[in-house]
Formats: sequence, C-alpha cells, structure tokens
Amino acid sequence: MQETTTRRTTLHPSFRPFRDYLVTMVPLVILATYVYGLRVLVMLAIATVTAVLCDLLVALFQLRHIRLSDISSVTLAWIVTLMLPVAASYGIVIFAVAATVLLGSRAFGGYGNYPLHPSAFGFALTAISFPDAVFQFSKASTRVGLGWNLDVDLYQAPAGTLHDGGVPLLDRSDLLLGNFSGPMGETFCLLMFAGLILLIVHYANTAQEPLSFLVTCAFIAYYYPRVSAGGLESVLLEMFCTGIPYAACYLVAEPTVRPRHPVSKVLYGILTGILTMLIARYGVFERGACFAVLLSVPFGYYLDRLFLAKKEEKEVADGEE
Repeated sequence: MQETTTRRTTLHPSFRPFRDYLVTMVPLVILATYVYGLRVLVMLAIATVTAVLCDLLVALFQLRHIRLSDISSVTLAWIVTLMLPVAASYGIVIFAVAATVLLGSRAFGGYGNYPLHPSAFGFALTAISFPDAVFQFSKASTRVGLGWNLDVDLYQAPAGTLHDGGVPLLDRSDLLLGNFSGPMGETFCLLMFAGLILLIVHYANTAQEPLSFLVTCAFIAYYYPRVSAGGLESVLLEMFCTGIPYAACYLVAEPTVRPRHPVSKVLYGILTGILTMLIARYGVFERGACFAVLLSVPFGYYLDRLFLAKKEEKEVADGEE
C-alpha cells in the first residue's frame, strides 16, 4: 500500500504583514481617487506592473520561480507611489518603483534581507534626482488628467511653507480632512491613524516604534515650534502636513528593518522622530521621514546587537547558577 502525502502550500513570509499594509492603503486609494480622479488608479496600476516586471527580470537572471504569495514588491511599490504627487509623470512612478524594487529590495535578496527600507530608499533617490517633480503639487481637490506629462499649475505644499519659515493658511477642518496640496496618499491623516491601529492589532506592526516616533515628533513640535501660532497649532501642522502619520504606518515599523529588542524599538522610534524633525527644519527637503528612516535603521541594528548580547549573557549567567 502506497502512502500518499499531501503538500501544504506555505505562504511567503511577506504575505501576512504586507497583505495588511495593502488593506489599510485601500481607503487611502479610494479617497485619493475621489479627490484627484482616475489618474491615481492608473499610477498604481503602472507601479504594480513595474514591480512585477522587476521581479520577473530578477527571477530570469537568477533562474528561479516567482512565488505568487510574495507580495512584497507590489506593496513596496504602492507605498512609494502614494508618496508622490498625483501630477507626477508616469516616468517618475516607473523610476521610483524600479529603484525601490531593484536597488532597494532585490539587490539584497528581497524580503527579509534588505538593510534599509526599500520604499524610503526609492523615494529618497527619486527626490534627489527629480526634486521639482516630487515636491510640487496640484491644487487640492483638483481633478487631474490621464496624460503622460501634465500641463497643470503646481503649488508648494504646506510642508514646503513650514520649511521656508511660513505658516500655512489652512482651515482646521481642511487640515483634519486632508483637503490641502500634498502627496496623493499622505494628506488623509485620520485614515492613517486608524490604519496604524489596525496594523498594530493584526501584528503587522509592533507598537513601540510608531508610537515612540509619533510622541517624539509631537513633543518637539509642541515645545520647539517653528511657527508663531503656538504649541498646539504647531503639533497639528507638523503631524498632519509633513507625512509623519504615513511614515508611522508604512516606514518606521516595517517587519524586516525594525529592531527586535523592546528597548531598541523605543530608542529607534525616538531617534527616527528626532531626525525627521531636524531634517524637515534644517535639511534641503521639506519632508524628513524617509531620510530619517534610512539613517536610523542601522542604529536599530546596532542597538539590537548590544541589547540582545546582554540578554544572552544574562541567560547564560542565570543558567550557570
């Protein structure tokens, strides 16, 4: 009698956390499509196709099969695309996604092996290469066409006004609802706070990094405001206009780059918050979270080595007693 064995299909490690990331991004996409039009969906479709083609190219060179449950590249492509202006050309989308997938992720072996957050790397490289295309935005609530290159009026975002030392003239309701010029996925902050709670509850994100990051940014904004409107107004402007909630959701606590030790997680979040505020105030670009994540991830690795080594030494000492 022959024994029959059933082979269970195991999901790729990236599937569960990045599935939750995609789920929380869907409301952002729906709202952005409602505000700006179908160009949002076209940009995400181009980003998805570019990510898949990049994966196919790497698999062809490595002579291996692609696991369909590996959704890391598509998710990273969505993350970087939603940080772009809706008026950006499709070529900018392709460049940002290719940089994210090929250079930020697959060059190091893909999910679980990259030393830096791929989407943060892809955005940073795109911002340095094409700053005018990344930091100029169409007017809020303006429907944008589907052409390759758009001839539309572009404006500075409130984050740019803050960076230049001014005070954005925003109604409180527009600020809370995200009705102002900015990246197509970063202005709807209330949705992102809800998404962050969902990611923490589903264990896609741990709580220590994003919460310590948010608290640090709010603390600096309140006690060291860069606007003359007062501490509370400074917190609202900094937290809602500069992409901080988006970074808390999708950049700071990415599963493979975040630290493992609880103390490392908190210190890493605090450092990322400090760097984000310093870069936004004194750096060349108006949004500092991506650059801060790139700088602080290696520090998180160092903290892990430090604290985990102490933990192992303590366990060995306790075992010898």
